[in-house]
Amino acid sequence: MRNQDATLHSGQFRSICTKTLRCSLLLLPITSGCFDSSPQRVAVRGTIMIDGKPIDKASIVLTPVTQGFPAIGVLENGSFEIPQDAGPTAGELWVRINPDPAHGESTPPATMTSRDGSSRKAGIPKKFQKNGTVKVTLTPGKEQDITLELTSK
Repeated sequence: MRNQDATLHSGQFRSICTKTLRCSLLLLPITSGCFDSSPQRVAVRGTIMIDGKPIDKASIVLTPVTQGFPAIGVLENGSFEIPQDAGPTAGELWVRINPDPAHGESTPPATMTSRDGSSRKAGIPKKFQKNGTVKVTLTPGKEQDITLELTSK
């Protein structure tokens, strides 16, 4: 003898599966946004000056503070531009500025003379060549403009 209470008929089984599938499909749009773990990249461009002078022949590295994609751009005459497909992840980012490898850090920097007659060594101060000094926040969904006016002292 079979226990009819414990056995599901094929019609009952089909009905339960259909209801479960419908509920799953209804919840899919709600839960898919909650678990979207892919970081959103953003296009970014900007201008970076040190002591009022544009940085030339250097690279800018944008590194996420927590997690995500970093990005690298080339600074020419103080300006850079990084397209969205190569851009950093939106959020808090460390900014690092590195000398152009073609000019090498071992090359002594040139001396610049300002209008008042004082001179200083040109170049990128070491404090800007590492993470932890300058931080920016980029918002998702639109191209970002960064303007940084840094001082070497």
